[in-house]
Amino acid sequence: MKPILLILIMSLSMTQAQIAKGATKFLGNITTHGTVRDDFASLWNQITAENECKWESVEGRAQNERNWTGCDRVYNYARANNMPTKFHTLVWGSQYPKWMDNLNQEQQLAAVTAWMDAAQERYPDLDLIDVVNEAVPGHAVPTFKNALGGDGATGYDWIINCFKMARERWPNAILIYNDYNELTWQKEEFKDLMNRIKGSGYVDAMGFQAHGWQDLSGPELKRRIDEMYNSVKLPIYISEYDIDKESDQEQLNIYKAQFPVMWEHPQVAGVTIWGYIHGSTWIPHSGLIKNGQDRPAMTWLIDYVSKYLNVPAPQVGSGEPPPPPPPPEPKGPWNDKVHSIPGVIQAQHYDLGGESVSYHDTDNINEGGAFREDGVDIEVTGDVSGDYNIGYIRDGEWLEYTVNVEKSGVYELDLRVASQGDGKSLDVLMDGKKIAENVEIPDTDGWQDWTTITVNNLNLKSGEQLMRLVFNGDYFNLNWVEFKPQTSVKTLFSKILQENRVPSKLYDLSGRRKF
Repeated sequence: MKPILLILIMSLSMTQAQIAKGATKFLGNITTHGTVRDDFASLWNQITAENECKWESVEGRAQNERNWTGCDRVYNYARANNMPTKFHTLVWGSQYPKWMDNLNQEQQLAAVTAWMDAAQERYPDLDLIDVVNEAVPGHAVPTFKNALGGDGATGYDWIINCFKMARERWPNAILIYNDYNELTWQKEEFKDLMNRIKGSGYVDAMGFQAHGWQDLSGPELKRRIDEMYNSVKLPIYISEYDIDKESDQEQLNIYKAQFPVMWEHPQVAGVTIWGYIHGSTWIPHSGLIKNGQDRPAMTWLIDYVSKYLNVPAPQVGSGEPPPPPPPPEPKGPWNDKVHSIPGVIQAQHYDLGGESVSYHDTDNINEGGAFREDGVDIEVTGDVSGDYNIGYIRDGEWLEYTVNVEKSGVYELDLRVASQGDGKSLDVLMDGKKIAENVEIPDTDGWQDWTTITVNNLNLKSGEQLMRLVFNGDYFNLNWVEFKPQTSVKTLFSKILQENRVPSKLYDLSGRRKF
């Protein structure tokens, strides 16, 4: 009997080994009906409270009456078992204390501040925080949004202010924006939100809830994760992964197709599965353990991760505030060279002078990271000509160029542009006067799929002047512009007719001369 007993003990210990122990990224899970199961630390190495730390759960009954019992349980468990915990969540439009609705804006701001202060006092060393949850347009908006700054200049000032408040209280925590539909129905809205808030410098990562991914193939999932990362350039956490399949085989097939894409992706910092006990998960059939037995997907997951512990992972979170704006430069043309018209003007050669002098950008960070060190977003171009292009363009931004028009006359203007999506345009001004308005930027199907558009009949006077390009709409790219003297085909044809008259005679059908 002893050999049989030994085999049984070994078998149990193997199935109960922490799945991602020693890995370069965590594989986490959540509480089960508000409790932490005895087997949790033997399987998972990161923990999130499903509901216990949400503001409504803690302070929903009455203002300043906080029940931390459930959240304490998770925090203390994480500390006792030396695993990171994520605080989920500070601000969410779907779950907040409803007494907030009866307060004025000043009182609402004070209440949010008191809530964050209380959370920081109780949990001063949090590892990860979902600062704001589910705020993409169409999702629930908190009634106290305006108390936090409303839309403001970025469209999401209230979210940025939440992150600022969180950073002031947790300088070393990883601060995450978390949402769903991020790779499916609302991926463009998610991109837009992330790119608007990340310039603040307070946002460390984006959280993909990953609900509703079961119809995505492995290659398609990778393509979409790559697309989102390439647009936003922030590390990723898979924060609430679940697969709603009652069939063991279907669940297994999806895990085998999708999980390696997430786990091995160099920009994914960790994966949290949203529940693991069948019948006790938010999504009905997503559990990995049923009636005390591992489902096939769980068996596969344990085996797979054990073979892929050393996978690439990003560096996340600096705990740094946004950098200060660069010192102002003397106003003047780039490289002391006035741009000649006619001629080509590279978009990145805008004037010196700095923010609100020679350009306006919505933040002071060069999102493209190339060529110049001010706030204008410049990236290496994939176009056939030029080395760089202006990218990450936001509505209302502008650039100025000192130009010299060699000769008064009518000109045409070529603009080299790329865009994904329509509804974008630009204006061209000379010495403050619009010479072209709402020049439409076409959808080219990609940020590096370039086309040239032409504007005709621009009357320019000779001499040195200041050209300003004003951008209307978010996210398109500009490589260069070129002014050329316009040759009117109509005028030329008219001159030919006038200057080359040929004597002629007109006859009727009977051959009689009419004149």
